[in-house]
Amino acid sequence: MKTFTYLLFFYLLVGSLCLQAKFKNTNDCKPFTLTLKVNNLDTGQIRIMYATCNDSSAAYVADIKNGVAKFSGFINQATEALVITDLSAKHYSLDGPKVIRLILEPKQMHLYYSVNSIGAYDVIINGSSSQIEYEEWRKENIFNLDLQQTISAKFNPSLLPKERALIKLELDSVYRIILQQVKNYVSTHKDSYTSAYLLSQYNRRLPIDTLKSYYSQLTEHAQQSEIGEQLLEDILTLSSKDDAFVSKYGSKNLSNQLKSAKNFLDFTLVDLDNNSIDLKIFKGKYTFVNIWASWCAPCIKNLPDYEKLKTNYKNQPINFVSISIDTKPGQWKKSVQQNKLSGVSLIDADGILKSFYEIQGVPIYMIINPDGSMAELDVPKPGTAQLNKILEKYISKSKLKLEETTVNTK
Repeated sequence: MKTFTYLLFFYLLVGSLCLQAKFKNTNDCKPFTLTLKVNNLDTGQIRIMYATCNDSSAAYVADIKNGVAKFSGFINQATEALVITDLSAKHYSLDGPKVIRLILEPKQMHLYYSVNSIGAYDVIINGSSSQIEYEEWRKENIFNLDLQQTISAKFNPSLLPKERALIKLELDSVYRIILQQVKNYVSTHKDSYTSAYLLSQYNRRLPIDTLKSYYSQLTEHAQQSEIGEQLLEDILTLSSKDDAFVSKYGSKNLSNQLKSAKNFLDFTLVDLDNNSIDLKIFKGKYTFVNIWASWCAPCIKNLPDYEKLKTNYKNQPINFVSISIDTKPGQWKKSVQQNKLSGVSLIDADGILKSFYEIQGVPIYMIINPDGSMAELDVPKPGTAQLNKILEKYISKSKLKLEETTVNTK
């Protein structure tokens, strides 16, 4: 599978498009304020990205006036936030020196920093006890964290395979030490949002069984925070074969469907009218599946090409279906309407297909065989010649089979 841009909701499409977060209504949604003071900049704009939990009223972009900007909103106990300090570039990263990551809590928080052409420096964050805990952990492990960065910087495309292998060995050795420190921290801080945050940061490096074990050690208090819920989503994506874990931590619908399903046709999802749709309706033809989400900027960007694709192959023996992994049906329906998405549109709010196919990022496009088995996972995006070539191949197969069936019935 290709490398996707993920943390999913943290991807930003440059321009006027603002972040569309995953909204939740829980009893744990509480207000926060974050006041930013830029020590050497009077005016400008700044952006914050985080998972809110009630509605879209939070101001994601704020003006800096006399060196000060303010954000407020509602969050579920604790969540990671990204502060983008430079909005002037046409294309900019969601990591690096121009991005400040912090753990938001429902409190009055303050962020102080200076900025230059390279990025933010002299960063001070006050008001979040989880952030303080995280910074203390980093200080205790700074030698290995810095060493990891130094070794990672050695990679470049011109290296010989043997040289890359040696660097990987060095990096793996350092990561073993860092990961052990993560596990040590979680074991002794089971009620900490910081523990959930550390597991989230290193979840791609930890074996899935280890990740499940340490997640299970967290208290409900830590698990039910936004950080904990995001971590659980990632774990469930790789746990479809673990009935015990899915039954305990996943939804009843997720657990029941994963237990009985053998392929794509065995699932039931929900359409725009809240009807349950049996995916067996796609049996007998190849099916192109667009898996997306309303909060995923590249997904939205590709929707016009997806619409054109359906039009171009309208009279061909192939099905098209778009499946959203939104957890909030209202946001999904709103996005379908805003983007004029036509045809069959379903929602997988429980992440059933995501877990079954171990999909760790969207958008992803796949082709399902007429019998429900996987033909190709992660094909090129709509609007590309590569995808058209692939579709023509399967359409030709369908037509040939149809001709054979017609001959045999005469």
